[in-house]
Formats: sequence, C-alpha cells, structure tokens
Amino acid sequence: MAELHKQILSWGERWHLTDPWLLDVALQYLRLRHQGHPWDAEDPFVKGRFPDPSFIDTDKQVGLVRPEWHPQWESRAAYKENRLREIDEHMDEKEAWAESQGMKPGIKKRGSFDKHFEWLARYQVVPESYGEVGQVVHADRSTVRDAVRKTADLIGLTLRAGSPSGRKPSS
Repeated sequence: MAELHKQILSWGERWHLTDPWLLDVALQYLRLRHQGHPWDAEDPFVKGRFPDPSFIDTDKQVGLVRPEWHPQWESRAAYKENRLREIDEHMDEKEAWAESQGMKPGIKKRGSFDKHFEWLARYQVVPESYGEVGQVVHADRSTVRDAVRKTADLIGLTLRAGSPSGRKPSS
C-alpha cells in the first residue's frame, strides 16, 4: 500500500493536485477501476495521468441499493416513502463522514459555474497563466485570476505557485 501512496502522491505533484481530498478522490477512482469498471488506457483523461490500478487490493464498497418494487407486496406510496427514508439515512451518513473529515458543505456557485471550473483546470493542470487562459477564453487576466481563485477556494483546492508576472518558467 505504501507504493500506491507514493505513486498517487507523485501523480498529484505532477499535475499540481496535492490537496488530501484530491488524492483521496484519485484513490477512490483507482478502487473503482480495480472493481471492474472500464479502464480505457487510451482515454485522454486517463492516459499518463493515473497509476495502473491492477495491483490495488481493496474490499468492494457497498453503496445505496435500490430494491425492486413489487406492487403486490407494497403500495407505490409506501415504496417511495421507504426509498426516500433510505436515501435520507444514506445522505446523513455521508454528510456526517464528510464533516468528520473537515469537508465543507457543498455551495452553489451562480452563473459561470462550468466556465470557471474550466479556467481553473487550465490554470492548475495545463498549466497556463491567467493571461493565457484569458486569451483563449476572451476574458481579462484579472477576471480569470479572480474566478480561478474563488473557484479554487470554493472546492478547497490549493493553487499551484504561479510564475512571476504570469510568465511560464523557462525550460
């Protein structure tokens, strides 16, 4: 398991994604792959970005199970009521766990939600400067900078260190 942790940390450092919650998401993603969910090594999202999950030894996680409805045994209203109660219990458990991990409740972001996450990804992972992102998306550098910072803060992401005056470091 120590080797897996080293690989995940190395992956996170490479892509400027080292916050503990992001590393946990990467581990969960790998668990899903190990549990038989399709792994497409040629998928542009996957290729070269994630360690090979084939050696992970984890227990299968059990999620929310929806039993089949049998109208002869349970009324429609009773079935709905029981499933909603189960969903509420499931969500309460997840929420309590998230709070115990120091996570913040989800916040709705108004307006340019998807656009600002794209800007954040371009800045954090590509990596492009605020000015470069602005040129691509036809926005002012300061607008991009403010949106990226607010979006990163919203999800608890530590931004990578930028280069002076937004210039890329020379290779």
